[in-house]
Amino acid sequence: MGRFERDNTELLELDNIDSLIRKIVREHGSVKLEDMGLKPYLVPSDYESISFSLEKEDPCVVDHHLHPLYDVLKKADVPHYVTAPIGEAVINAYVHGNKKSDKPVAVHYKDNGDHVHVLVEDKGGRLDPEFVSYLLRHRSQGYNPGFTFYDFAGVGEPDERGGVGTIVMHRYSDGIGYHMSPEGGLIVSLRFNKPNR
Repeated sequence: MGRFERDNTELLELDNIDSLIRKIVREHGSVKLEDMGLKPYLVPSDYESISFSLEKEDPCVVDHHLHPLYDVLKKADVPHYVTAPIGEAVINAYVHGNKKSDKPVAVHYKDNGDHVHVLVEDKGGRLDPEFVSYLLRHRSQGYNPGFTFYDFAGVGEPDERGGVGTIVMHRYSDGIGYHMSPEGGLIVSLRFNKPNR
């Protein structure tokens, strides 16, 4: 093998489970947001808020709680399918965001003229190391809609819905961000642009 020849493993390739970046993230273990020294994201005081606890993963109950937000989206002429990524963000907050029996979730939102901004906040504050790489892949728009987190991480799905939420959130929102709340939980920021009139 020549001096510059090597195998086909790209050190920073997120899709390769043995890549350097995924190895580093995996070896660091679960990431506790409070330990990162990040400045917390403050929800603007003029946002509407809905807070509730879920007893189980139930999209119908989530939709029931989110009706005031859905009314704002409808008045803003935002396509109806954007309710899917919001619901998935809430379900993800319930499933991954908190290991206690009480599963509080807060949803904050505002019509900002040209877009509706939605924030989904949990109380968990931990990220799976493989999920960090998965989010980087989505952020670069280098994702396959059928390639779930569990495919990406090389682990089995916990249920029949596993890995769908993040795909839906990235595919059907016009902008997505991840922030730490003042309490150390995770805030998922979703932007939905209004159609041009």
